[in-house]
Amino acid sequence: MDNFSKEEIKTLHKLKTTVFYCKALLSTITDKMQEIEEKILKENEYYTCMNLNDSEPVRILKSNQTYRMSDSDFQDYLHLRLEQMKINNIPLDNNSNIPEHDFNPVYAYELSLKTAENILLEYMLGIVPQSMKIVFQNALDNVWIPGRNLRKELIELTLRIKTY
Repeated sequence: MDNFSKEEIKTLHKLKTTVFYCKALLSTITDKMQEIEEKILKENEYYTCMNLNDSEPVRILKSNQTYRMSDSDFQDYLHLRLEQMKINNIPLDNNSNIPEHDFNPVYAYELSLKTAENILLEYMLGIVPQSMKIVFQNALDNVWIPGRNLRKELIELTLRIKTY
């Protein structure tokens, strides 16, 4: 920390706080959406479309299996999900051209988190010693290293820097 100015530490603290805030929001919205989706699947009977491996349709009870629904069932499911999102005050701040019933707030919060992490990494790229710049640039570029997630590791290490 001796190499960073007080202003750099203050800015780093704000950026870290933003990343932590985004992580908390993502966790909260992910849990709430899973709860909503599983409630819909429990209260309504949706079945898999027939395929070569199924002798008969199987009831869908997990949200990660909704891709196996018929198109009409899936549209019904999306409609119910949108109603539940509104009832539970899930933000529908959709700044894209995605129709409201197709909007998934989890993806929106994942994008917000990734953006906050990128800003954090870009800031670190600007203040770290020259010898470390290539490592942060590789993390920003998502350079693949077998058996490692450099981006995730650098973000976690950066979040551990004491800034208070």
